[in-house]
Amino acid sequence: MANDVLHHCDNPIAILAEMCRVSKSAILLKDHIADNWADRELLKLMDWFGNVGYGTPLPYNYFSSDEWRASFSDLGMAPSQYLTELHLYPPQFLGVLDRKMHFLTLLEFSKDT
Repeated sequence: MANDVLHHCDNPIAILAEMCRVSKSAILLKDHIADNWADRELLKLMDWFGNVGYGTPLPYNYFSSDEWRASFSDLGMAPSQYLTELHLYPPQFLGVLDRKMHFLTLLEFSKDT
């Protein structure tokens, strides 16, 4: 399981590949999606406010939906569940802060591999 970790890594796909290597059956993954420049800038701002005081690395490695799906496929994984409406924030902020910029997925080994 990785919860909001991969976008803090210098090479998120290498970390995901290592998770796949050691997994016996599945990976539960929650991270961010930046499908456009506005998503990317808002995620950077949110990430900075949430992490700057803790010394957390902030390389802002956000992927688009297509990049995530291609990465999963390249690693021989397929989402058996994929959610983008997580409602992580109070209702009055959902339209600004959520905007399907977060996902939760259960990745399982593809039947093709």
